[in-house]
Amino acid sequence: MLANRFSREGRRGLAGFSLITGVVFLAGFAGIASGSHGPTTLAFVAGVGLVWAWLATVCIHFYRALADAAA
Repeated sequence: MLANRFSREGRRGLAGFSLITGVVFLAGFAGIASGSHGPTTLAFVAGVGLVWAWLATVCIHFYRALADAAA
């Protein structure tokens, strides 16, 4: 959802990061949900780390946008 919004705003970097993060997390979650172990667990942990990085990036983006709008 945010990838589409960022794409319309012309923020291709954030759009791509949002899309890649969603796909990686979904794949990692599907692997864990299937009951796999080993490398699948590492992929899921990497996906969760990527989600946290994405969340921080999006929060900073909206914080700055709100600060610019208030100024």
